[in-house]
Order: sequence, then C-alpha cells, then structure tokens
Amino acid sequence: MNLKLFIKGLKLSAIFLTVVLALLLILSLLFQEKTGRIILNILNNNFSTKIETGPYRLSLIKKFPKATVELKNVLIHSSTDFSSNNFPGINTDTLLFARSVSIDFKLISLLKGVYNFKSISVKNGKLNLFTDAGGKDNYDVSAGKQGKDNEAGTLNFERINLDNVYSVYDDRNAELIIRGVIRNGWIKSRIKGDNIDFETNSDLLVNRFSLNGTGLDMAVPAELDLALRKNAKGVFFNRAVMGIDDWDIILSGYIASDNYLDLKVEGKNIDISQIPQYFPDKYRARAVEYNPSGILKLESKIKGVSSRTQDPSYEIIWSLKNASIAYKKSNLKLDRLSFDGFLSNGEKSRPETGIFRIEGFTARLGSAEYRGAFKMNNFRNPYATLDFTGTLIPAELLKFLGLRNIEEAEGSVSLDIKLSGNMPAKENYRIADILYLNSRSEAVFNSFGLRFGNRNLRIENVTGGISFSESTAFKNFHIVLNDQEFRVDGELNNFPEWLAGAPSLLTGWINLKSPSVTPESFMMAENSSRDEGSSKRAFSLPTDVNIDLNLDFESLVYKKFRSDKVRSSLNLEPGKINFKSVEFDSQQGKIAGSGFLVRNLNKSFIAKGNFVVDNININEAFKTFN
Repeated sequence: MNLKLFIKGLKLSAIFLTVVLALLLILSLLFQEKTGRIILNILNNNFSTKIETGPYRLSLIKKFPKATVELKNVLIHSSTDFSSNNFPGINTDTLLFARSVSIDFKLISLLKGVYNFKSISVKNGKLNLFTDAGGKDNYDVSAGKQGKDNEAGTLNFERINLDNVYSVYDDRNAELIIRGVIRNGWIKSRIKGDNIDFETNSDLLVNRFSLNGTGLDMAVPAELDLALRKNAKGVFFNRAVMGIDDWDIILSGYIASDNYLDLKVEGKNIDISQIPQYFPDKYRARAVEYNPSGILKLESKIKGVSSRTQDPSYEIIWSLKNASIAYKKSNLKLDRLSFDGFLSNGEKSRPETGIFRIEGFTARLGSAEYRGAFKMNNFRNPYATLDFTGTLIPAELLKFLGLRNIEEAEGSVSLDIKLSGNMPAKENYRIADILYLNSRSEAVFNSFGLRFGNRNLRIENVTGGISFSESTAFKNFHIVLNDQEFRVDGELNNFPEWLAGAPSLLTGWINLKSPSVTPESFMMAENSSRDEGSSKRAFSLPTDVNIDLNLDFESLVYKKFRSDKVRSSLNLEPGKINFKSVEFDSQQGKIAGSGFLVRNLNKSFIAKGNFVVDNININEAFKTFN
C-alpha cells in the first residue's frame, strides 16, 4: 500500500516538474524578445555609451528561481566626447567587447518591468580604457536620458563577474599605459542618476606598465581591492589596495569634478627580495644572481589641479633601513644598506622647482664602509651635488660583482668625492653625467692592482693620489704596468668631462718617467689581437687633445731595437703630434732631433723630421734592423 502511494507520488511529482519546466520554457520563449529589448533599452537609457549585442536568450531554468538573459557578442562603444586623434593607429571605438554576457534578475521583474540586476557575468572579452591628452576618457558611464516609466528604474549591479577579460588602460594625459588580463574577479555597482557606488575585487595579470615612455614588459600577478563613489562632485576612493606578492599599495583621497586632485599612495610591506624578478629582460638574468632583503617604505602625495597647462604638486618619500644584498656565488654581501629618498616638483609645481634627494646613504661591503648623499634641483636646468666617501677594496668588489674579465685585484682606493654644479640639459641622463660637475675630490691609491683576463694588461702597486678640482692633478703617482714602473706627475684640464665623452678639449701637461719600457709587453698576441677575418683598425690621431708630454725613460726596448737615456718633449694637438725634441743613445751612438706627424683631411699622413746622428755603429744597426 505504502509502495503504491510512493510510486503514485513520484508520478505526480514528475508530472508537476514536467509541467513547471514546460511552463518556464514557454514563458522564456514568450518573454525572450520583450525582455531582451527592455534590458538593452534600460542599459542604453542609463548609460551615455551605446550598447549593441548579437543573439540573446532568456532562460528561466538555468538559475531558477532567478531568470537569466544570455547575450552573445556584446559591444559597448566609447564615449562620444572622447578625442581619438591622440591615438593614431589604434581603434578607440570600442569600450568593451565580450563573447558572452549573462544577466541575472528576479522572476518578478518580468511582470513589473523594473529590473534589479542581481548579477552579471562577462567572459572572454576585451576592455579598452582610454584618456586623451585633454583628460577626457572613453569610459564616461554617467547616466544618459531616462527611459519610459515602465522600463526605467535603478540599475543595481549587485555583482558583475569577470572571467578572462583582456584590459588596456592608456592615458595620454598622464603618459601611463597598463595592459593585462582580469583573470577572475567581481564588480559591484549601484547607479542612480549621476551617483555611482563601485566596488571590485579582482585577480590580475599585468603584462605591460609604462610611465613617461619608460616601460616594464613582464607578467606580474596582482590583486585589486577597490571601493569608490562617483557623483557630481567627483570620485572619492573609500578603499583602494593593490596587492603584488606580499606588497600592499594603498590609495586614498579624491579627484574632484574640476580635476582637483587630493590623493595619497602608501606602499607597505614592500619586500625588496621580490624586486629582481620584475626587472626588464636584459637586466633580470643578471639581477637574479643576487638576494636582496629588506623592507622599503613608500609614500606619495598628489594635490592640486591637473590640466594641460597646470600640474598638481606631488611628492614621493621612500626609505630603506638596514637592508642587504647577497651575491649567490660568493660569501660577500652588501649590508647595513640604508637611505632616505625624496622627489617633488616643488612649491610652484613646475619642473623648475623640482627636487630630488638621496640622503643618509650608508652601506658596508666586506670590510669597506661607504657614506653619501645626492641632491638635484631644477629639472629644466639641473643643479646637482654629490658627496661620497669610502674605501674601495677591489678584491671584495670583484667577488661581489662577479666580474669575469678581471682575474685578480689587490690593494685599495680611498675616495672622497664632492661634486656640484649644473648638469648638461638632455632628455636621458647617465651615471657618467655627474663627471660634468665641478669637483673637489680626491682618490688615494694604496698598493692598488688589477689583472685583466681578456687583455694583456696588469696593473700593480699603484700608489699616490689624484685630485679633481679646477684641474686634475697627479701627486706622487706611481704605477706598475706589465712589470714596468712609471711615475706620473701632471695637471690636466677638462679631464672628467673628456673621460665622460663630452665634446671638450683635454689640455694640460704630463711628465712620465720609467727605468725601463718595453712596448711589446702591451701588445696582444697576433692571433688574439682581433677576431679572425676582421679588418685592421686604421691608425688615427685624437682630435680632442692638446697636452704637453715629457718622457724620461732610462731604457726603451722594442724587439731587437734598444735605446737608453730616452728624453723627449712632445705636444699632442688635434690631428697632430709635434716632437719638440727627441734624444736617446742607441747603436753605440747618439741620436737627437725634432719633427712632426700630421693627418690630412683625406686621412693620409705627413711626417717630417730633422735628426742628428753621431757615432753610430753601422754593423750594430744592421744587426738590429735586419
């Protein structure tokens, strides 16, 4: 009896379920056209951008008791007041294109005609966010015209799910470009008139970040947690956190409708150990050989009106304390690394009042300690100062940097560097550009030495000092090159600028003394001096040198030729060598004279000399030059 009732109940349930499903299917077919049209009208009436779609389908079964409209090939156009001329070669007509968009709402909405969207899902799409040079964007979603009463109402986007949406943010006003993929996330938004409440939490994969032409191309996973409100007064950030690894970058403040900005950005828990993996490809392979550790603190403030003719004031403050950098291939590390940084466009919010500072720099590498500071004012016509002190120990530096071209290093160099002055006006600066500054610096060498593995050069037992001020002076400077001892005294003008490659003329004088010189010791072997098949470099004379050079060698030996008591006074001029006087003993006699070597405009050479030869042994000369 109970079994018969149970079977009868199953039959009735099956019949009821079939009827309900059939009814829902019939209602879907009956309301599909009308519902799709109403939803599109609501969207177009509440947004200023035009929305188009391909086929759509109403389902009352898929997410029962909620109704679902599935839209295919959804296209949302860009704002009409947006200037696409700033983006040559880029199609800016599309704000969003999605292969699939599904919209969920209550079944009762079919009867009332007032749709409160419970959730929207966007899959496999592309989102383009553009801002032109005037600050106008293509994603202005402020409410447009109101629809009919029975089709109007509040658009309450309780949840918009995003899945695999490729996104581009290209701001020509701020010169900022960000490209990436929203892999998985959601958006909540409530739109009523001009008021928008917006929230999102999304997992991102950032592939491109570029600011002012400087870009980073690599895949960086990140998480965005954002809550903001937009109304007639502007955009207000209630919560904005970007998480990268264990870093948290927090944004707070507002952007007023008149483009007045009051924003604050804080970087918390920025572990520098993760930084090398975000370097550009050409530097990353080298950077990953090091293990940095430490926490970087970062804070930025932006305040003021932003327009084509006016910039807001900004300042960026950062600090690193007691950090370290270890080299994986040695036991040396750079530790006690600390400094404070500051960057601002100054009190007038202009490049002319800009300030950049690095203060309190300290570091220790092995047994050497360093201190320093750097400051630059006026980004139009930069004026910079640099102070740096420390003892450079090349053997430790060699191990830490992993320099493969240097086989050995010894001794030390004590540095006391003080630079100040105007830097050259240019778009991109190099570290070598600091050599343009006025100097009050000194380098003292203590048994310094280097041996290069890729060339025939050994530097040993360097002692003495070099001072850099209005001129570069060599004081009791001794150096051993390839087992040959030299003493250098002299004074050079424009030496730092000349060394940096600036268009300057090197002038001054040098006295060079040595007990013995063998030029062959500085020459590479014939089979290693140049690559096989390469052409021999043409001989040339410098065009940016004008110095007096005095030579005093007790002996000079080249192959079979030997000379003693070599004394020469010569002048190096642009394209010319003027031998004022040359005298030496050779071939059991004496040779003295003068001459010159000059380069013509057609790159040929002219040489002329007058020499007096006294008491030369002809047989000895024949043996030497045969």
